[in-house]
Amino acid sequence: MLASNSSGKSTGSGRKEAAVKDWVRIPDKTKVQYRLEDHRGAVDGLTEMVTGVKRNPDGRTQYRIDVGQPQRLLAAEEDLVILLDDQGLIMMEKESAVYRQGITERLRGAIPGGSLLSCDGRDGECPRTGSVNMVRSGGSMTEQAEIELRRHALKSLLSARKRRLGESLDQRIRRAGKQGIWGSLSRAECRDLHRQEIAHLRVQLKDLHLESALARRELIKLKRAMRRAERARAA
Repeated sequence: MLASNSSGKSTGSGRKEAAVKDWVRIPDKTKVQYRLEDHRGAVDGLTEMVTGVKRNPDGRTQYRIDVGQPQRLLAAEEDLVILLDDQGLIMMEKESAVYRQGITERLRGAIPGGSLLSCDGRDGECPRTGSVNMVRSGGSMTEQAEIELRRHALKSLLSARKRRLGESLDQRIRRAGKQGIWGSLSRAECRDLHRQEIAHLRVQLKDLHLESALARRELIKLKRAMRRAERARAA
């Protein structure tokens, strides 16, 4: 039975309304991965013609996901992982980095960290979630699953940054092509910009190594606590 507040409105209903009000939906064209079957595609709107029992936080809809087939995949938000490129930004076709940066920051504040998964960015390959324990409790991922997903994401980012760190000036110019600022710079200016990028990459690598070590320690600590709890229950 739900308790009521002084206005006579149930607190359960109030919490649900607050959740719907705070919900930030994943924008159309955002690339996502379906946790249950490992499909990847792009968000193609919402629908109330749902399948299964799961719903988005609004309690009515599911996302339509374009996976390259005539029929759209239907999925609730909790079963989706948002894919990030090698710059840590959401992946959306034909959208600028500035726009994707703003959307990424908005989603990071509204969606659990485990629902953001980093990709290589060079060939589109992403760490698979199949090897991760995806046990859920109360509709959200367990702490262990969140930490493991974060470790996968950090590992992917570290790999991408290391490749960029070993990239020569000529390789960087070829990768940039004629798009963006690189196409309008002299070789000397490209060299200066490349040195700045390398310096920035070294700082990023140092930070990522630290985050990876912290995540590893968190996971070890959590697993020890889980084993102690299991022994206590068995005793």
